[in-house]
Amino acid sequence: MRKLLFITLLLSSFCITNSQVPGYLGKRLSVSATELLGSPTWGQYSPRYGPESIINIHHFTRIASDYAVGNKTVLGLSCCFGSMGFFDYINDYPLAKLNATAIEVHTKLFLGDHIAPLGKFISLGLAYQRMKETDPLNYSVNYGFKEYSSSFFTFHLGFGANFFINDFLYFTPSIETNLHLNGLEPVTLDDYIASRWQVSSYALFGIGVGVLVF
Repeated sequence: MRKLLFITLLLSSFCITNSQVPGYLGKRLSVSATELLGSPTWGQYSPRYGPESIINIHHFTRIASDYAVGNKTVLGLSCCFGSMGFFDYINDYPLAKLNATAIEVHTKLFLGDHIAPLGKFISLGLAYQRMKETDPLNYSVNYGFKEYSSSFFTFHLGFGANFFINDFLYFTPSIETNLHLNGLEPVTLDDYIASRWQVSSYALFGIGVGVLVF
């Protein structure tokens, strides 16, 4: 009788252990917000249309939901909002500004002995991005360009780590690069401004916070 009870308990514990769902503490869904800052670029506003010396800063906010489909794999969907301002740093006034929105699907592959979403990871993503230019100083009068808009696909490759503060809350430092799949030749001033967005997207540094939901 004791042997039968022992075997029953052993089999029960084995079944329970192997029936646990993927995810840290058995939780699959997490939600996070990440602030990304692009590498600043500087130079002339346009070698063809304007001689101003400028610097531009690229900023992006990503709201993401991630779902653990395995102990090392996460699939996710995110919405991104970004902007980049152009400033004449010699005369100290703003030039054009770009605003962008994007929808992205991504996966994260976790490394080491930890269970997703805990620890270091490599991220891969594909985004559909739409960009729109505003003209705060009416430079269209001076240089003959109209309000610019464009849409394109972007592939991202990143590396980061989730550090848990407690059983539910974590923060994430990360670095990533975004590659635009349809390049723009800087023929007009509008194209040149858009190409500066691409250059600033080659290196993005992020810090995020997330929470396990269920």
